[in-house]
Amino acid sequence: MPSSFKKIYQCKEFATELMTRMTGQGMKGEMVALKSDTGYIWSETLGRNISTNGDHVGVKVGNMIYDNMFPKGVPYNQWLYDLGVGFPKMQPPIVTPF
Repeated sequence: MPSSFKKIYQCKEFATELMTRMTGQGMKGEMVALKSDTGYIWSETLGRNISTNGDHVGVKVGNMIYDNMFPKGVPYNQWLYDLGVGFPKMQPPIVTPF
């Protein structure tokens, strides 16, 4: 994975590249899209905003999810909690299998 995709605000590029590599090897996963009505998504782990447009995306494989901030993966429920899913103004995740 190019290091340029493992940086803040590169979630869509990271997820698209990972999905392309996985499908090229016959692997399946799920694209998980998050949306905040505030226009921002805060990461408790990183202590900063990771989105200034209210969108974030990661790739889920089994119970792990991979994104530009956690390229080695983190447990899915931990990721959801870290990014505020379930709190006011955060919409439920949209999960799309591939």
